[in-house]
Order: sequence, then structure tokens, then C-alpha cells
Amino acid sequence: MKTGTIFWGVFLITLGIMLLISSLNSFALDLEFIFKLWPLIFIFWGLTLLKISDAIKKIIVIFISVLLALFIVALVNTSVSGVKNIADWDWDINVKTDDTKRDYDKSNLLSIPFDSNQIERNLSLDIGAGSFSIEGGSENLIEVFSKSKNSQFNLESDSLHQNISFSYTEGNINFDGSDKRMNKAILKINENPLWNFDIKLGAAKMSADFSRIKSRRINFETGAASSKIKLGEMIDTCDFVINAGASSVKLEIPKNSGCIVETDMALSSRKFEGLNFDGNNFKSENYDKAEKKIFIKIKGGVSSFKITRY
Repeated sequence: MKTGTIFWGVFLITLGIMLLISSLNSFALDLEFIFKLWPLIFIFWGLTLLKISDAIKKIIVIFISVLLALFIVALVNTSVSGVKNIADWDWDINVKTDDTKRDYDKSNLLSIPFDSNQIERNLSLDIGAGSFSIEGGSENLIEVFSKSKNSQFNLESDSLHQNISFSYTEGNINFDGSDKRMNKAILKINENPLWNFDIKLGAAKMSADFSRIKSRRINFETGAASSKIKLGEMIDTCDFVINAGASSVKLEIPKNSGCIVETDMALSSRKFEGLNFDGNNFKSENYDKAEKKIFIKIKGGVSSFKITRY
């Protein structure tokens, strides 16, 4: 039997069985871990191109077909089943109007008070699904305004408030469309300290404005997510590392800042405004003369990257 026939046969059978189980709600399918395994598709694919026995090739093809089917089912469970609810959400979260502030005051509010300690702060965010926004302007060290009814968000810190983590309790996420306000939160950051960020996104949508925040280092890891990020020039240098799966990422970079971008992407689309390729990396014309510099390293799978200057 040809490997192509085996692939499509196993793929369609696996996909049909998993979708049937999911639609019948026989038991909960927690397939979010599949998003972290997408590079295995390329590894298995590469192995089939090597000179190995047909029996081993057929086994590898079976693994590829099953993994791809599970990936599709995971996307369906986290995204397609919640299209109606997600389409109705207001993704551009803000708390600038009095009405919005009052609305958030009725919801969950988590915060850590600001202190005068000038130590460097580290903020870790682990976000699975939903709509999230990050911006400066907090009088506290950090504030989290949440409209989520079904998810328990956690904000933790060490004794010196140097290492802070924000996450949600998995297992309580619901995308049945019954509550348009669920899984929606905004994080406001104090602009005085120097910050390092470690952000992990699953099937989420995020808008992050770091333009007024002193961000020395930002590590951004995302699965099947859509993100819009705005960088600033509050400090001399900023290191920004992106590791993306099946994601869409849009970056905004100040025109006055020198920028260099190192890319290692497979099957990704990219559009870098104001950056020229020098044979190794993408570089802005003002990089050598600029007082402020931004270093960006991008690793991607099946992703879309767009960089604009403002």
C-alpha cells in the first residue's frame, strides 16, 4: 500500500473519530498540549525523505497523520467552537473611560502595591485562551482587571515583589457563547521600575503596549494566537525574542530607534517595514547612529509576522 494512501486513510479515520467524540461530549478532550508539538510534523516529514526502509516510512507517516488530525481537533476545540463568542468580543480593551472603569470595578480586581524599591522586576504570564491587554499607567506595581466569571486568575509574587507571575486556572475555560465577558482581562503595569517579561500564550489574542514601560527583555512564546505588540524607547536597549507556532504577530517599533532583526522561520510570511536585509539580518538604516536600539530575534513555524514603524 502506498504511503499517501496510508496517510489519508489514517488521517481521516483519526480526525473523524476525535471529532465524533468531541461532538458527542463523551468525555473532555484536553488537547492544548498538541500546540507545543507542532515541530514534530517537520521532523517526521524530514525523516520520510531519508533513505530508510518502506516499513519505517509507513510507521512515520501514520504518526504524522495522527498528529495532524489531533492538531486540527485541538484548533476546533479551542477556536471554532467559540467563534460566535469570540466574534462578539471587544478585543481592543481599554479602561480610559469612567464607564469602563466602573464596569471593571464590578468584576475581579487583583493588584500588588508599588514600593520604592528600585530592583529590576520580572513578570511571567501564562495565558491559555481569551482576550488580554497589557499597558502602562498603573499606580500599583501591577493591576489585573478581569471580567471572567468562569476562570480563576492568579497573581502571585515573592516577598520583594521582584518576581511576579500571572496565570489562570486551567479547566474552567468555556467557549459556549453563554457569557461574552468571560476570559477577558487587562494588565496595567507601573512605569517606574525596569521590567523583564516572559509571556506564554496558547489560543489567545493579546494586545500589548510597552511604549511607556521600561522593558529590558521580552520573551514571547505563542501557539495558535494573534498578537499586536507596540515597543517603546524608554531605555537604551531592548531585547525581544519571539518563538511562534501557528500565529499572527504584528510589531510596532519607534522610527527613531535603531533595529536589527534575526529570523529563523519556516513556512512563514513576513513584512518588515523600514528594515533592509544585509545578507544575514534585517536592519534599519539608522541602526548605527541611533541612541536607542532594539534587538529582535524571531523563530517561527507556520506564522505571519509584520513589523511597522511609528
